[in-house]
Amino acid sequence: MATIGKHGKVIYSEEDIQFIKDNFFQMTNDQLAIKLGVSKFTLRLRLNELGIYKIKYDYWSKEAVEYLKANYKTMGNVEIIEYFSIHFPKAKGWHKRHIQLKLEQLGLRRNYQDLWIIMERNMQKGSYGELKPDRNRMPMPKIYVMVDAKTRIEVKPGSNINELKQKYEQRNDHQKK
Repeated sequence: MATIGKHGKVIYSEEDIQFIKDNFFQMTNDQLAIKLGVSKFTLRLRLNELGIYKIKYDYWSKEAVEYLKANYKTMGNVEIIEYFSIHFPKAKGWHKRHIQLKLEQLGLRRNYQDLWIIMERNMQKGSYGELKPDRNRMPMPKIYVMVDAKTRIEVKPGSNINELKQKYEQRNDHQKK
């Protein structure tokens, strides 16, 4: 059982440390803390100092984040996973949920046009489903941005919304003169 030293510091004996190492995967942290007479928080601190973990986290490399930022609008999650599996391998592998969570954390979103373009390209490659030319496929969705209360502008794929607004304002200024 761990002892409390000067200033409330917990002192673990060699037997305590060996007990932790021997029973870490057989007992819960609650059970270990009770046996040692310490709090769960104190036990977790000691486990971290010893380098003993039940879960090993795989952190995203800067290169992986930059690749995701550069390609999320043109590649689907499965394509990104295939690329990451080769170039940024993880012990537990990549999953669609990893990509989706990171996109959410970074505040990155695909609009309907981006999704349509990804789906269309995948259909052309044969990875999304069978391409059936005789079937009426859904046309690419149109996205509009409101410039003022009465005017909206269609946003084409690859266009920058701010640039479109500036062009519209310049054209209006030119027409007023």
